[in-house]
Amino acid sequence: MTELHVFKVGEPFAAGKTRWPEGPRLSITPSGAHLTLFFDRPDTAEVKAVRRAPARFAWIRGEQGAVLAFNFIDTKSGAGVPWSDAPYHHALQPDGRRDLPGDPGTGMFCTIMLIDASTGIIKAIRGVSWPAAAADAVRDTFAAQLETGYHEQAFNTFVDRLYARYPDTGKLVSDRADVTWTNVDTRPGAGPMAVPPL
Repeated sequence: MTELHVFKVGEPFAAGKTRWPEGPRLSITPSGAHLTLFFDRPDTAEVKAVRRAPARFAWIRGEQGAVLAFNFIDTKSGAGVPWSDAPYHHALQPDGRRDLPGDPGTGMFCTIMLIDASTGIIKAIRGVSWPAAAADAVRDTFAAQLETGYHEQAFNTFVDRLYARYPDTGKLVSDRADVTWTNVDTRPGAGPMAVPPL
């Protein structure tokens, strides 16, 4: 039986830890995708956008790695989280959590958490369902990465070259995305959310 962790808005992401390095982290496990955003003192617009604004995603696949791009922009105010990205390789998953998530042709659940990197406090929790086409693109990447294996230098070179060519994530999405999608369905987290370990 899979152990569940209960996360609550307003409580620490991890007991006893109050500071985290800034930046997004992507984890994809048999239970689905987990996008954790560590922002230093996120403002009200960012918190509201992560909780409720349309969530736009793009998957960019390369031979030695992949990137998930995302943004959360309020359609009325235009405020929120602009295009950002999280590099990914399946081999960087924790041991025992590297099985393919779900069956081909099915969607995938994605848990999103916004953490104040300066305090470790959870500011927003949200769940969205990725469509089958997006989930299959991720699964196809998994399968390819399992065949080629992980080479740290090759992965770092892939990421460095991608950022050198596309310092703007929006341009990366428009030029290189293998699949893009928008989620407007949301399960905002004002209360607890139980998810498998990240």
